[in-house]
Amino acid sequence: MFTANFESDVQKNGNNNFPLKNNEMLQSNNNNNNNINNLNINSSVCNNIISCSNNNNNTNNNIVSNSIIVSSCNFVNGTNNNSNDNNNHNNINNNNNNNNNNNNNNNNNYNNNNNNNNNNNNNSNNNNINNNSIINYNNISNSIINYNNNYNSIINNNCNNNNFEQYIYLFCGNDHNDINSLYRFNIKNKNIEKMQFKNKNQREFGTFRGSLFSISATRESIYITNGKSCLKYCLNSEKTKLITNGQWDNAMYRSTFYDKLNDYIYLIGGLLNDQLQQCIYRWNIRTGEYIIYAKTNGPILEAQLCYSAKENSIYMLGGWISDKDYNQQIDCFNITDRTVTTIYKFDKKQTLFSHSCYVPKNHSLYIYKWKINQFLRFDIKTKTIHPLASCLKKTNFSRLLFDGDDSIYLPSNSSIFEYRCSTNSWSENQINIDHKYLYTAHRF
Repeated sequence: MFTANFESDVQKNGNNNFPLKNNEMLQSNNNNNNNINNLNINSSVCNNIISCSNNNNNTNNNIVSNSIIVSSCNFVNGTNNNSNDNNNHNNINNNNNNNNNNNNNNNNNYNNNNNNNNNNNNNSNNNNINNNSIINYNNISNSIINYNNNYNSIINNNCNNNNFEQYIYLFCGNDHNDINSLYRFNIKNKNIEKMQFKNKNQREFGTFRGSLFSISATRESIYITNGKSCLKYCLNSEKTKLITNGQWDNAMYRSTFYDKLNDYIYLIGGLLNDQLQQCIYRWNIRTGEYIIYAKTNGPILEAQLCYSAKENSIYMLGGWISDKDYNQQIDCFNITDRTVTTIYKFDKKQTLFSHSCYVPKNHSLYIYKWKINQFLRFDIKTKTIHPLASCLKKTNFSRLLFDGDDSIYLPSNSSIFEYRCSTNSWSENQINIDHKYLYTAHRF
């Protein structure tokens, strides 16, 4: 039975408990030493994981051109006094020239060691990437990742050809029951603007509580699911619509992911009648079909989902497995085979993972632990963990948003922090939104 008493606001006691019900919260039972040196790295290799080779340009287009990564978070009000230069994001010149084998880069930190020795092999109809591209790790610079110029050129060209503005959308409010404002942050020019958001369906939809990881999006709309209803927000018309389905149960705190190739939304785990769930549902947002598609390896609540388009798989980590314990393993859900495989188990108990994201260039998961402001990279192929530079400020229950190129974004109510994979460095974009809770979606 899921019988723990919860408290409604994380901010009241400042610990890493996760809000689950109105006026309730999980009680943390985490007494482990959070020093990074305590990580016992397991170097075993899982044969079920395919090394990322990125041979199909169409796959790359799917990752970048028509993607919306969705996230949600709640935050403590506060002012960020960090004076770091906000222009750090301009330190890297990403305009790589794919027509010259000796690509010049204006940033000395961007040291690309490619094994592609002949650019004449590039076919204009299929920008395949050499399978032998070498991913080097700079030990001195604390696991700085050296990227493949050809891959970056393809990514940048796709974004430019689409003429598609890249935004982070932020649904805001001072209460889970009154999310009444919407902003969008342009990640190119770093400007933020307030949008029209009149949620006439708020009363029928109910609380946003429980929707922390239950937000998915298409290119045109954002879907916020909770229990038996779903709030749909149209990005073009800026209008909301309430969707109900007689097949849905009243489970909350599910994790969701949008499969853009087939117009499915997958809903994983959750809490129903005080019991943790392990079903994986598939919802066809065009036809309304709703089926049990697979099952996780055990009950899970609010796991983080990271999608690999090449493998058509979702990596699941973090979340709760009981009223006191966090999930201590990483699972891979193969959508095609409907199978869930555990690929890594932590030898020592970890603090709660706030969130993570998948970066295909080095086939890695980037993991953030807000409680101790720790940032890590998990190499899926080698099953090794690499500590990275910490965020400029501890950010409570945010989600990592990868832009498909080189940057990972971490929103808060005062700033949107930006991490550059190539330089292992953070910068800050101040937004100063005076709201306690944020539920965000990333469109690029």
